[in-house]
Amino acid sequence: REREEAAIGCLLGSGDMRLLTLTGPAGIGKTRLAQQVAVHLRRAYHAGVVFVPLTTVSDHTLVLPAIAQALGLHDEPRMPLLDQLKAALAEQEQLLVLDNFEHVVDAAPSIAALLGACPCVNLLVTSRTALRVRGEHEFVVPPLDIPDLAHLPALEDLAQYAAIALFVHRAQAICPTFTLTFELGPIVAAICARLDGLPLAIELAAARIKVLSPQALLTRLESSLSVLTRGAVDLPAQHQTMRHAIAWSYDLLTEPERRLFRRLGVFAGGWMLEAAEAVCAEPTEQDASVLDRLAVLVDKSLVVSGEGAGGEPRFRLLELIREYALEQLMAAGEEATLRQRHAEYLTAFAETAGTHLFGESQAAWFARLDEEHVNLRAALGWAERSGAVELGLRLAAALWWFWQVRSHAREGRAWLERLLGLQGEPQRAHELRVRAEALRGAGNLAWVQGDFAAAKTLLEDSLAFHRRIGDVSGQAHALATLGLVADEQGEWDVAVALFEEALTRFRALDDTNQIAKLYNNLAVVAYRREQYDAAVPLCEQSLALHRQTGDQHSVALTLSNLAEALRVRGDRSRAADLLGQSLAVFTELGDKDGIALALNNLGEVVHQQGDLKRASGLQRQSLALAREVSAKRTTYAVLDDLAALGDDLGRPDAACRLLALAAELRARSGVPRSLGNQARYDALLAVVRTRLGEAAFAAEWEIGGRLTLDEAEAMAATLESAAITAAP
Repeated sequence: REREEAAIGCLLGSGDMRLLTLTGPAGIGKTRLAQQVAVHLRRAYHAGVVFVPLTTVSDHTLVLPAIAQALGLHDEPRMPLLDQLKAALAEQEQLLVLDNFEHVVDAAPSIAALLGACPCVNLLVTSRTALRVRGEHEFVVPPLDIPDLAHLPALEDLAQYAAIALFVHRAQAICPTFTLTFELGPIVAAICARLDGLPLAIELAAARIKVLSPQALLTRLESSLSVLTRGAVDLPAQHQTMRHAIAWSYDLLTEPERRLFRRLGVFAGGWMLEAAEAVCAEPTEQDASVLDRLAVLVDKSLVVSGEGAGGEPRFRLLELIREYALEQLMAAGEEATLRQRHAEYLTAFAETAGTHLFGESQAAWFARLDEEHVNLRAALGWAERSGAVELGLRLAAALWWFWQVRSHAREGRAWLERLLGLQGEPQRAHELRVRAEALRGAGNLAWVQGDFAAAKTLLEDSLAFHRRIGDVSGQAHALATLGLVADEQGEWDVAVALFEEALTRFRALDDTNQIAKLYNNLAVVAYRREQYDAAVPLCEQSLALHRQTGDQHSVALTLSNLAEALRVRGDRSRAADLLGQSLAVFTELGDKDGIALALNNLGEVVHQQGDLKRASGLQRQSLALAREVSAKRTTYAVLDDLAALGDDLGRPDAACRLLALAAELRARSGVPRSLGNQARYDALLAVVRTRLGEAAFAAEWEIGGRLTLDEAEAMAATLESAAITAAP
C-alpha cells in the first residue's frame, strides 16, 4: 500500500484537507491503511495521533463519548460533551482517526462541528460510505494489484504484485515452507483474481493453505464465502469471515435497497443503468427509484461504478459481494424470476444489436457486445439449464455474427448446437423461424471452422425451414453461405449458381449490404479461377456499396480481397496501400482474426516487393494473433507463407518443416488449402524438395510433422532475425 499511503499523507499534509474519508467495500483494507498512515504521521502532529475504534459503538450518540474516552477526557456533567471536546482540542495540533464510521454516520454533523471549532485538528475516517458533510474529501481505497491472467509476467515480477505478495506472506505464516514456484504462480494469481484483490479475502484464503493445496483452494473458491472463514479471533466479528464482513454492510440498508442489491447479483459482468431498471425494478416502480437506490449502493461501497464502452456509467459487484447477493436472492425466493428477466433483457439487447452490426455504428455495438459477453454467457447457461430453450436459441442466433467477428466461433457453435439438440420438433411459425436462424448461425460458424460437411448439413436444414415459413431473406442468407462452402471445396460452378440465386432474392428485397457481400463472394470465385480481370471490378463494386452502407467489417474484408487480386496482377504498391487500410479498419473493429489475415496478406505483398525484414515481422505477428484466436485457416496460410520466406532466406530446412506442419494440421483439423492457392504451394514444395534432396527432404518433413505451434513461432522469430541480419 505504499502508493496509497504516500498519497494520503500528501493530502493530509497539504493544509487544505482537514477531513479525509477512506471509503471502500468490505475487506478492502481501510483500517489497516489508516493505521499505517497514522504510524507514519504521528511525528507530524504536535499532539500526536489518536485512534478511535467505532466497531463496537452501537449508536451514533455514543461517537463523541468514544472520542472523549480515547483522548482521556474526564466528563464534566454541567457542560455539553461537544463543547468539552471543542475546548480540549481548540489549540491542539492533532490527527484523529475514526475507524468504521459507516454504522454511526448520523454522527457526521457533530464531527463536522467539532472540526470547524478546532482549526489545528485533522480527521482521517474509515467508512464504507462517505460522511457527506462540508469540507469532506473522499479517498476510494482500491483493491490490491493483481496481474492479467491472460499475460502473466515472469515469476520474479509476479511476486511483486501486492495481492500475490500478501498471499505468499500469509501462507508462509501458516506454512513456513510455502514458496511461489513456476507451477504455483499462475494458481496463486488466479486465486487473487477470483478474490478481486481484496486483502481480507486473500488473508482468509491463505489461511486455508494448511489443509488445502493451492489448486484445491482455487477449485473451492467457486463457492468462496463458505471457504473464507476462520479469521484471527482477536479481530472484530465482521473481519473474521467474508460473509460477516459483507453482511455488516447489507444489514445497514433499507429493505428497498436490499431488494435492489440482491437482484443485481444476476448480472455476471456488470450492467448499465438501463439494464438495472429493466431487470430489477418492480413493475410499479419509477425509474428514479432504481437510480436513487443504485446511488446509495455505490455510496455504501457495495457497488463499483466505472465507465462503459460508450462512455456511460457502468456498474458491477465485486465477485465475493455478488456471491453474497445471490445467496440473498435465493433466500428471498426470487432467483428464477430474476434469471428469466435477465435472459429476456439480454435477448432483446442482442437482437437489437444484431440490426446494427452491419452499418455505420457497428464498432460501437461490437464493443457493447464485448462488454456484455459475460452476461450473455450467463443468460445462455441459465436458458440451457432451465429448459428455456427457445429463448436461448433466440439469444444465440442473434449472436453468431458477433461470435464470428470476435473469433469465438468454437464457443458460439457449441451453444447453438447444444440448444438445437434440446429443442423439440418445432411446429408453430415462430418456432420454425427461431430454429431456421439458429441452424444458419451454426452453419456459418461451422464454415468458419472449416467443418464444411457439417456446415452444408446445417445450412441446408436452415434453408428448408426458411422455405417452410416463406422467409425470402432467410433463404437468401442460407444460399449465400452454402455458396461459400462450395467455394472452399473448389465447387466453383455450384458456388456461382448459389450466389446468383441468393443475389436474385436480395435484389428483390433491395438489401444493398447483402448485394455487396455477394459481389465480393463472386469476386473471390473469379480470383480462385485466376480470372483477375473479372475479380477486380466485382471487388470495386462491392467496396463502393459497403462504403455506402457503412459496413466497416465488410469494407475491410473487401479491401483485402481487392488487394489480393491486384497483387497477383502485379500492382503490388496499390495492394500494399489497400491492405494497410484493411488492417486499420480491422484494428478499429477489434477483429483479431481480420487483423491476422491483413497482416499476413500485407507480409506476402511486402515479401514480393523484396523487403524480407518487414515481411518476416508481419508474418510473425500474424501467426501469434491467429493462434491467439484459434483462426485455423489464417494460421495454416501463415505457415505456408513463412515457408516461402524461409526458402528465400536460404533456409529450405525451415521451409520444409513449416510446410510439413501446415499439412499435418490441415489433415488433423479437416481445413483444406483453398484450391486457388494449391498451385503456389505445389511449386514451393517442388523447389524445397530439389534444394534439399530426397533424403534430407524426407527427414525434415518428418521433423516438421511433429512440431508444435510454439516451436513454429520460435522458427518465425528465427527467420525474422535472419531477415534483419540479411537486410542491407
